[in-house]
Amino acid sequence: MTQVALINDSSELATRMVKAQLEKTLLGTLCQSMSLVMHPGSAFVDIVLDLPLIEQLQLRIDPISVRRAIVAQRKLKLAFDQVSCVTTIS
Repeated sequence: MTQVALINDSSELATRMVKAQLEKTLLGTLCQSMSLVMHPGSAFVDIVLDLPLIEQLQLRIDPISVRRAIVAQRKLKLAFDQVSCVTTIS
């Protein structure tokens, strides 16, 4: 493992930003909830992002970027119009 010193090692915000850019982040770790919803004739995955956590980690992630990342996964074989993004304010 390689360690690199930060120029501003007293700034927690700077440290979080660098860490966020270096680490691989999985969707499940950024969600308040993720559930499979089944109805007769249809099914979907309901994902609720933990926006305060995403902000605290200084990640450049929003619902639209999550949608793009899901569609980009070739194994899922989903088209952009098959993944919808519903924003609600609670």
